[in-house]
Amino acid sequence: MEFPLLKDIFVIFGLAVAVALVCHRLRIPPVVGLIITGVIAGPHGLGLSSEPDAVAKLAEIGIIFLLFTIGLEFSVESIRHVKRLFFVGGPMQVFFTAGAVFLLALAFGADPATAVLIGLIASLSSTAIVLKLLQDRAELVSAHGKGTMAILIFQDIAFVPMMLLIPLLAGGSGASIWRDVGILVVKAVVIWLVIGIAAPRLVPMILTHIARTQSNELFLLSIGVLCFAVAWLTSLAGLSLALGAFLAGLILSDSEHSHRTLENVLPFRDVFSSFFFVSMGMLLDFGYVATHLTWVLGATLVVILLKAAITTGVSLGMGLPYRISALTGLGLAQTGEFSLLLLMAGYHEGLVAEDGYQFILAACLFSMTAAPFLVSAGHRITDLAVRSPMPTRMREGRYFVSADADARMRDHIVIVGYGVIGAMVGHSARLCDIPYEAIELNFDMVRKQRDRGVPIFYGDATQEASLIKANIRTARVLVVAIPDSLGTQRVVGLARRLNPLVEIVARTRYIRDMARLYALGANDIVSEEVEASIKIFSTVLEKYGVAPDVIEGFGGVPHRPHAVRQQRRDDT
Repeated sequence: MEFPLLKDIFVIFGLAVAVALVCHRLRIPPVVGLIITGVIAGPHGLGLSSEPDAVAKLAEIGIIFLLFTIGLEFSVESIRHVKRLFFVGGPMQVFFTAGAVFLLALAFGADPATAVLIGLIASLSSTAIVLKLLQDRAELVSAHGKGTMAILIFQDIAFVPMMLLIPLLAGGSGASIWRDVGILVVKAVVIWLVIGIAAPRLVPMILTHIARTQSNELFLLSIGVLCFAVAWLTSLAGLSLALGAFLAGLILSDSEHSHRTLENVLPFRDVFSSFFFVSMGMLLDFGYVATHLTWVLGATLVVILLKAAITTGVSLGMGLPYRISALTGLGLAQTGEFSLLLLMAGYHEGLVAEDGYQFILAACLFSMTAAPFLVSAGHRITDLAVRSPMPTRMREGRYFVSADADARMRDHIVIVGYGVIGAMVGHSARLCDIPYEAIELNFDMVRKQRDRGVPIFYGDATQEASLIKANIRTARVLVVAIPDSLGTQRVVGLARRLNPLVEIVARTRYIRDMARLYALGANDIVSEEVEASIKIFSTVLEKYGVAPDVIEGFGGVPHRPHAVRQQRRDDT
């Protein structure tokens, strides 16, 4: 007996693998490859899918898993270190972007309700794409990576009330809207009482009993029951499945079972959410796009430029340096998966006609496809822009205080980045009566350490003014302790140009970055991969009774030719 859906799954996954391999070679995120797969396999492409409605149903399951994992990963701790960007920068970015696009939509003839929808769609960015790009580039813990994630987390949370707003936008005017708002508030209160207060106490207790059975199958089934039950209950209340899935994840986010739950759910999320992105590509009418290509590309470009400019401006307003602000703006310049969900909801509510739906969908997908190229070119773009004339407070950040170098400070240490590593270096220097200056981009950290008497100031060490303020020209040693690989390379190259004699000790995570840092002028490099591997194999050999001097002989990892290292020391 023929099973059409099974054939569709086979065709979609087979095509997705082929497209994903091509995208991998081109360094394009898999999410973009899934969208392209949908365009090719959809009814407007080659028509390879005979059950598009069934694929759409699988996509809804993907949405549930996607929101469930976002709820699981959300916690107060995740925003504590970027709370200013989350609580102030995130709302400002969403509000200003939505407002600007709303006014543009009105100017082009959209009615107010549709214009609000378009503004909300444009205000969101792609967590899936941006997170993957930052992870691949090892920039998730960089200054701009943290800022980008703070705003993305706020957008993910803001998506929930946006979805609740869609029926109100389509519901008419006057008393009916106020009645709907009142009903919505009552529903929200009831759901919060049932799910937000009772469930966090009851569900973890039940899962604890289930976990004691040591049956992974039973635990996984219990998680599935929780996720789909809460999503189903919220849909019965007239709210979205996505909201219910998010709340289900939120119930477990601070429990002892959150990590195990996430490990079990991630494979299902990746499989089913792939159907979501494929289904979005299937909805795109390529014939319509070809006919209106100029307008679609124009709209895509406007959205990208507008979002990049607004997000950059918001980050500058929060006091971040221009380079960090611009990288954050370019990282968030696209629309996202939740934009597509808002568009679908608005289309089903009649807020967008078929032509408008295809136009907005195409612009969203085009901007998401452009995201990898914008992020890859981000550092080159910001390097060019930062060379243009601009105020020092804009280039270095609002909290940077200009000052001439102290001529009395000589033979000191300049510490770039005052996290765990930088603080340990500073503390050791203080115990040995060695003078030092520290540069840090986290203003809260600067204020806290300054109150403790630490010689630290706010600044971006990739810019000349900050290094000069730290007296790099008379320093004996520079310690680069930031987790940003590209930022580290910029600091090393700039410091070597400003002071050819300074001894540069740089931190890097990966072995692959060491050759580049040596070429830029670093004297010594501490690689986390190398140090961890040495510690591990030394411990293992100790367990087998290998003599310490033999183990020490194995520890000499040749990071670069000895002659090159000796030549640099002779030159300096």
